[in-house]
This record gives sequence, C-alpha cells and structure tokens, in this order.
Amino acid sequence: MAAAERAAGSAPAASSSSSSSSSSPSVVPHMLSSLRILHSPSSSSNTSLHPVIILTLQGRKVVFNAPEGTVRTMSSRKTNLAGVARGSIHLYVQDATLAAGGLPGVLMTLGDAPTKEEIHLHGPPLTAHALATARFCAKRKSRQLRVHEMHEAATSRAAAATVWPAARTERREEIIRPLLAWRTSSTAAQQTTSPVAMEVDSAAASSSSSSSNGSRKRRRSSDVPQDLNGAGPTSNVEHDAASYIRSRNSSSSSSAAHSSYSPFTPLQTAEDMFKSGKPDGNSLDDPSTVRGKPSAAWVQKRLAPPSHSSLSRQDLAVSYAITLPTVSGKMDMQRASLAGVRPGPNLGLLQQGQSIKIQRPKKWEEWSEEAKLSWVKPAKPQKGKKQRQQQQQQGKAPAAPADSAEAATDSASELEEVTISSSECVAPPIPGPVVLLIYIPSPAHLDSFLSHPPNSSALQEATHAQAGKVHLMVHTSPADVLRDERYRRWVSSVSDEGTQHIVTAKEIGANTILFPSSALLLLRLSQLDEGLFRFPPYSLKRNEKLLQEVGAGFSSGEDGKGKSSVWVADRDTTIDLQPRLGAPGLTDHAWQASSADVTFDAFASEGQDYERKMAFLSFGKWRESDTKEDKEREAAEERSSPVTKGKANGKANGKDKSNSNGDAAATAGATRKAEQREAWLEFSKIGERVREEVASASAASDKAAAGVVRSSAWEGIRITTLGTGSAAPTKYRTVSATLVELPARLFPSSGLDEPVYMLLDAGENTLGQLAQRFGRGKELDAILRGLRLVFISHIHADHCLGVGGVLRARRQLAEQESEKLEPLFLVSNFYTRRSLVEWNDLEDLGIRDPDLPEPQDDTITAPLVVLLESEHLDYQHGIAAHGSSDSAYLTHLEEGFRPGYERWLSSLRREVLSRAPFAGLDEDDLIAEEEDVAAAVRRLAEERSNTRDAARMGRNRDGRPNFASSARHLFEGLKRKERDMTRKGLERLKDALGDAVEVRTAEVDHRAKHCYGIVVRIPGPNGGPDGFSFSYSGDTRPTPRLEAAAKGVDLYIHEATMQEEEAHEASARGHSTIRGAIESATRAEARVVLLTHFSQRYPKMARLNLSAGKGRPTVAFGMDLLSVEMNQMWKMEKYLPAIEVLFRADEEGEEGEEEEKPKTD
Repeated sequence: MAAAERAAGSAPAASSSSSSSSSSPSVVPHMLSSLRILHSPSSSSNTSLHPVIILTLQGRKVVFNAPEGTVRTMSSRKTNLAGVARGSIHLYVQDATLAAGGLPGVLMTLGDAPTKEEIHLHGPPLTAHALATARFCAKRKSRQLRVHEMHEAATSRAAAATVWPAARTERREEIIRPLLAWRTSSTAAQQTTSPVAMEVDSAAASSSSSSSNGSRKRRRSSDVPQDLNGAGPTSNVEHDAASYIRSRNSSSSSSAAHSSYSPFTPLQTAEDMFKSGKPDGNSLDDPSTVRGKPSAAWVQKRLAPPSHSSLSRQDLAVSYAITLPTVSGKMDMQRASLAGVRPGPNLGLLQQGQSIKIQRPKKWEEWSEEAKLSWVKPAKPQKGKKQRQQQQQQGKAPAAPADSAEAATDSASELEEVTISSSECVAPPIPGPVVLLIYIPSPAHLDSFLSHPPNSSALQEATHAQAGKVHLMVHTSPADVLRDERYRRWVSSVSDEGTQHIVTAKEIGANTILFPSSALLLLRLSQLDEGLFRFPPYSLKRNEKLLQEVGAGFSSGEDGKGKSSVWVADRDTTIDLQPRLGAPGLTDHAWQASSADVTFDAFASEGQDYERKMAFLSFGKWRESDTKEDKEREAAEERSSPVTKGKANGKANGKDKSNSNGDAAATAGATRKAEQREAWLEFSKIGERVREEVASASAASDKAAAGVVRSSAWEGIRITTLGTGSAAPTKYRTVSATLVELPARLFPSSGLDEPVYMLLDAGENTLGQLAQRFGRGKELDAILRGLRLVFISHIHADHCLGVGGVLRARRQLAEQESEKLEPLFLVSNFYTRRSLVEWNDLEDLGIRDPDLPEPQDDTITAPLVVLLESEHLDYQHGIAAHGSSDSAYLTHLEEGFRPGYERWLSSLRREVLSRAPFAGLDEDDLIAEEEDVAAAVRRLAEERSNTRDAARMGRNRDGRPNFASSARHLFEGLKRKERDMTRKGLERLKDALGDAVEVRTAEVDHRAKHCYGIVVRIPGPNGGPDGFSFSYSGDTRPTPRLEAAAKGVDLYIHEATMQEEEAHEASARGHSTIRGAIESATRAEARVVLLTHFSQRYPKMARLNLSAGKGRPTVAFGMDLLSVEMNQMWKMEKYLPAIEVLFRADEEGEEGEEEEKPKTD
C-alpha cells in the first residue's frame, strides 16, 4: 500500500466537488520548476517560524509566507519583488499573524510594480482582518487585491470532506490543497468540529456583504463642494475638524453608520486598500481628503472583532499539499516514424495527447523498417520531385526507394487514411512531484492535524497520480513537534526512502546573520574602532545531535527501517523539482545552497579564520606591502585571466577582442577590484591618523577645545540605531527604529535596578533587528523586560509596522516570567492605537481597548500596554502643558475649524460661482450667492445630522461663522475620552519612572497629519543638572515647534533624508536635508545631533559635508545596528573622513534603490 494511502486509512472518499476536473493535475508539454527557501528561521534576526518560500513554475512564481522583513529578505537575496510580480501573483500564508506580518510591505511593493495584473492572497480566516488593521498606512491604487479566505464555519467531521475545493485559478497548472491544524486540549482531542470549512470566492463575498450594508455609492444633493477641507488641512487640529465635518455631512441615515464598528467587512477593507484604477489625485496619507464613493479602506471606525469563539484568538495553522503539473511523456521519434508520421505539426498534436489522421501506403505493414524510415524521411530536392508530388496528389504513393524489395511492386500503391493515437508514439505522462509544506506550531495542534478527515482526503488526492508518493517535505515546525512521536509516525506513513526532508527549526540550524550587508559594514569599520563598531553575535554551528535525532525519527516503510534524506535549510536553499533526472523520487535532483555571506569567525584574532576575515575586509589585499610570493601569485592570476587571454588571442588573430561584452565586464571588474584594494590602503592610513587624533583628544586637558563632548551624567547611556533608512528597506539600511538605553540611576525614586529602554519608532522587523544586534537570549529578554516607553511618531508604514511584533514578544516573555512584567507605555496617535487594538483581537498583545469601559473586577490583570495619545502630551496644548486646561484646549480645537471653512469658501468661488449660471455676476450679487449657497450647505449639514445643534454654525458680531458647537461636539465625542486616557496613563508613567520625568510631544511638519516628535527630560537628583534629555523628530521638515520643545537637550535625534542639493524635493515630501537637520539642532541649542532616516538613494551613507559653525552641536550619524554610548558620540565626527573613503570603495548602487518611494515614508 502506498505511503499516502496508508496515512489516509479509512478516510471518507472525496466528494464530487473535490474529485472534479478542477482537482485533476494539468498536463503540460514541458515544465521547469523549483522550490527556493530564501532564509532559515534559525537566523538570529528572524522572529517567525515561517521561512519565505518561492515556488517557480516555468518562470511564474508562487510565494508562501510573508513574515516581517520579507521585502528586505528578497532584496538582499536578489529576488526583486517587481520581477516576481510579472503577471498575476499568488501569495499563500500559513497563519494570519506571524506568517502575514510583512504582507503590507509586500503588497505595497507589488503595487508599485509596472504590471497591473491582480494579486491573489490565500490564507486562513482572519487573514483579511490582519491586513485590514494596516489600512491607515498601507494603500495602493494600481493593482487589485483579491483575498481568498477559508470560510469560518463549524462543520461536522462527516461533511467536512465535501467543502475543500482545490486552489487553482486561471492559467495555473499546480494544485494547492490546505491541511489544517488548530490548538486542542488533551481532553478535546476527539472534538468533532473544525473552525474552518471552505475557501470562498472573494468577489462573491464582497458582493453579498456589500448588499447587506446598503449601497456604497455616496449620495450627492448638488454640485456644491461639500467638504470644508478643500485644499487639505495644514495642522492636526484642522485635520480633526475636517474629518468631523465630513463625517457629519456624509453620514448615512442607517443605524450602521452610527455604530461604533466599521460598516464594512475586513475582506472589503483589505481589497479596497489595494484597488486598481486611475489615481484620483487624493492623498494616500490623509483620509479626510478622499472624495467620491466611500471606501472601506478610509473608514476610521473600529473593525468588528471576530465573532466565532474558536477564532477569538488566532491559533489556526495551515499546511499545504502541492501537486505540480503532469508533464507529457517524451516523443519516441523512432516509433512515430515507423507508424508513418512525418515531421511537422502532427508531432506536436501527438505530444499534446491528441490522436491524428495521416495518409500512408496501404501495404505499409508489409514494408521493411528501412523502407518505412526512408519513406517518412523528407526527400532532398532532386529531379523528378514535382512528378512525385503530382502522383501523391492523385492518390498514389511515391515510389519506394529504388534499392528496396518493395520498389517494383509498390511504386504505384494507393494511400489509405489511418488514425495514430498518442500512446503509440509518446511515452506515458510523468506525474508532477508532490511537495508538502508542513507547519504545526505546537504539539497541541497535532491531534487536530492528524484526526481531521479532510486532511487525509486532501493528501490522498494530492498523491493519487504518484501512487501515494510524496517527493519533498518541508518541515517548518519547531523542534518539539519534530521530536513528537505522533508526528514521527505520521511522517513515516506518508514518506518512503525516496522522500527528501528539509527542516527549518531554529533549534537545529545555525544562528547566522540574516541581513549581513549592514553587519559587514560594522565589521570593516571595527578595524577603525573595535569598541565603537561591534559586529553582532552569530554562530555557524548547527545542532548536529538534534538533526540526527530528527532524521532517525523520519524512518519510512512498513517496517520503519527505511532511511530518509534530511537536510537543514540554509539561506537560499534551492531544490530543482522538474524536469526530474530520475523517477520516481528526488535522488537525482540538484540541491544547491548559496555560500553564506559570513563564512568565517568574525571574532577570530589568529589562524585561518583570521586570514579569511582580513582578506574579506580588505577586498583581498589586507597587507600594506605584499611579499614576493604574493606578487608572483597575482601576476600568474592576471596572465590566466579571461581579459589577458582575450587580448592575447585577439592580437594573435590580428583582431582586438577586448571590446566584447564579456571582456569589457571582466575588465571593469578587475579595475574595480584594484580600486577597492587601493581604497583599503588609503582607509588604513587615514584610520591610523584619526585614531591618533582621537587618542590625543581623549587625553587633552581642555577636552572642549579638542572636540570632546562628554558628561559624567551620560555614563551608561547608549543609543542603538536599529534602522536608519526611509520609505522601504534596502540592502544596507532598514526602516526606522532607535533604541535608547538609560541606566537605573536616572530613576532613583522608582526602585529600579535594571536599565530602562525606550524605543523611538518601530518600522517593520524591528524585533528582528533587536535580535540580530543583541542575539536571542538573556540580553534580548532584558531589553524587552526593561522596555518601558515606545513612541510611534506617525502612521507611515516605515515607522509603525514593527510595533506589533515587539509587543507580541514582550507578551510572550510575560507568560514565561515568574514575576509580573511592568507595563509598557505606548505614545502614539489615534491611527496607530486603533490599528493595534484591532490586531489585539487576533492575538493578545496585552492591550485593553480604550473605547470599552474599564473592568470593575479587581481580579482582572492590568494591561501590559498603557496607551497615551500624542496630541494630548503636546508641550503647548497637552494635559501637562503650563496653563493648559480642557477649556483652553477647546478654544484651540475651535480654531481648527476656521481655516478649513475659509478654504471651502475659496473652493466654492473657484469651482461653483465662477461657472454658469453664476459666471458674470457683479461683486454684490456674487457675495449674495455665496451667502445663499453657504446657508444651503449649512442646512444640508443640519438635515443630515441627528442632533441639529451639533452641526450648526453660529455667527460672530462681524458676520463671520464660529464653530463653538461643532468643536464642543467633537471634544465631547472623542477628545475628552482621549485626554482622560492620556491623563491616567501619564500618572501611571510617573508612578513607574518618577514624578520628575517629563514626556512631551511637539507637532511636526510632515505630509501626514497627527505626526509628532517627542522630548524626554530626566532631571538629575533633586532636580539638579546631572540628568539627561533627548528629543526625536520622526519625519518632518525643520520646525520651530520641535526646536522650542527640545530647547537645550543633550541629544537631538533628527531625520536627515536628503542632501542639500535636493532641498526642494525634501521640503515637498515633508522631509529635512542633512544641513537642515544640523541647523535645526543648532537653533535648539542641542549638544549632540544624531542624524538618521537617510533616503534609499544613498545605499550606505549620504555626503555629510560638515563645516564648522558657531554653536553647531557635535554631529553623529546613524548606521543600522550601530550601538554607541553618549560619551562616545563625538568620535563619530572624527572618524568620518576614513569612513567616507571606505564607503566610496564599496559602493554597489542597487537596482531599485536610487529613487525613494514617496508614498510609504
């Protein structure tokens, strides 16, 4: 009995829907297919169990899993997503959280690709919900997304097998079937319901859901502009006022419009986030500026929490059984010729499995083999050919070869029509291999996976054409699952000695560097200062003992003695699947693993690893003077190089072949290598000089004159720039994240004895950067445990998509800790807060929904995350600002309505009153019309409002409108609750860190609204000067508000996106230049400015062009994974000349990184 049939046992037969033609493998004439694992989850910087896997079929690609860091992983592995995006692309995820953490970034990158084909996303229930939580920061208007979710329903075991259609769509030959697992308790192993029933068509779901919610077409009563924010708000409070006016003027009369939840389903929301069509000129950042029909992607109301009890927290895992297309058998040309088939189109028809009709002599069977082959073979042009063609047209066969026995008797034989079937000439079709991607998150998921009948049925269908054989199994489960006896027995039952196994468990694989480019920069720079530039921890050793144990458990065959090949996935592991050199099995497949970027001990100080390390660092030449042997070896290499040989051959033949493409590339490469080696020598010489300067400055009595900026209060304060790029991750820089480490002595009244950490922004894969910098273990746990403040400046994806991963890791640590974990304080705007609350519905992040009443039960655990609103910590209008009160804030809020109304009046004149029938009116009539139309709009607003007073605009004595009632309605409906939440959160923060700690925000000037910077001041003992203060800008143009709030800080962390020659572009995009950031720090009278958030167009570092200036602070610059103490910051400026030489030598200018993507930063 075949392996898969044994595993299926007595599972019920597949239903008619499952066994239809849609589940039968397609037959293709030829196929090149391979499976590529881009990285192993064992890497220190990968926080998910899920590797990124790409299935390639004849150039078309199917992507499995998109954990955080996927875009950067593909870029660093030279797998350009734009290339993957050619044609319709299909993405599969194995769960809705960890495997989908990088989906927003992936979809935005795909949306920027030039192709316009649809994107199909397949996954378990809540996949759309997970994606919809990112609607405030992830949108594109170029490609349509279709989400195919497995429908959420309780289905009996008996009926479950009938509801799993195979996942195959247009122009796709492979069949991908899901295998389910969900968490069960030991007492629930025999439960008879599944949380998932079927995959539904997204278009039908959208249609039915849309109809149930009423028409999505916006009602318009006139052509009068109805938005008060025509030109777009210029401040946060104007943004809120404009959003309020829009919501009052466009609200539906249905009860759903006034519900606290969004009227749209998560599926509608996710598909509206990525929708094809012409851009309408509206901002992707500001929901209040969108016109036209309502879009689910712009709804600010909360997504409804999942209602199904089994999915209140996401614990469903999906494995996939992939059946690759059947390849038609090889044409047997000898048999075809002996059947009378001549070269031509008929051979192609036979190859495709069709029968053909041909004409051949009636006495064909009496002919010899030689005569048949001679008759079929096309004759060479010769005399008499025309006559033979005429005979053939008259129904007579051409004469047999003159030297054959049949020549005399069959020269005039007539032809007959015969049918030739494909099986007579073509070998049987070769069934496509079967690949299983198995993901079982924990042993608690095994019972459901093994006992769910549809899993057995799906596996039986997948392997039917291969007589139950599984060719490749990729095990992405953790080690405790791989070692479980239940799992081992199942693997043995579905595999045999020809099955290849790949395991990706982090407990087995080496702890390698996932993104080595930025780390290797630090390794090269460590030759300048080992204390300042430190290479991250890593290991090249695998757990061979555990690997052998797992391999022994994967025995196969009825007797359990068969041996299986077990491999550990490395980065870029590629498995060729088709065409197979041997059948059945994968024993002849080519297994390729790219050499790791770091294949030596980076910490070696002697021996072979030290030699390899130094050769790498110096581009192959690390000694200042070569030995005689070195020079002879290099001369021999040059003589044997393709360039030298090409020139010699060219001269020998009288031709110069050095201009050919290959030789030109080789010449350029050799020249580049020589330049790099010379640059290394220059770097070494400059490095020696600046090291002497640094040592001299450190020993100087007048340290200020020597450029040394130090303070005893700064001891133990360390800044780690985890991510220093902008918009999207690149090879050398990932997106924004900065970690501030503060010693416990700064918080004497808190009773703390461990450092306090504060995280400033958290772009995608921030947790991965933490793991890569500090390793997995006690140091990372200490950081998560001591993380007390997280600040998210604004809702752009490159600043906020990684915060969920950090909160998840901290929550998991809290579950492991014997002692209670102290709360973390999250300072953010409304959009970030709402997104995280919605994600908290999928998995517990330790957040309590602030819109729900606080529980009265004292036994309920306090939340791990305390939420504070950035707006209400504002240094001018916040709850702790001097002289600020709710009434003062209300006046400030009221003023936000006025500019929008003035712009609306201007829009009214421009778009309505300047056109027929109003055109040509004199000034008095124009004013009268303006008043009449304005009054009509006010009445319309009142009619659409349930509360007349809420939308009424009063009049001041000068006749101009006031907005007191509107402002108060907005305040009472939303702002008061936010201020109360922030007030309570700030009180808890001061209880935790001390009353003297001051946390303030300042509204900054970026394209997105509700964008803030932060200022933290920690005074010394008894309020003395021996404290520490810092500010962080987020994304902004230089702004006086931040400079005023941050006056006199010790550290001024500021974005420096572009160089000075691009100042106009930087301002247009809401960013600062390097000079602008330094000048802003100078005006703020900061002591040190740390530059970060550099544009993608500078792969390693922009030109700083520092010049001396009166009062200019010390300048430091961020690099990914750089960890520097405050008292060492001054060295960065000293080392700059040597660093610039090294970086110029190693510039690589990557494809797709020259231009910034303005929609995401």
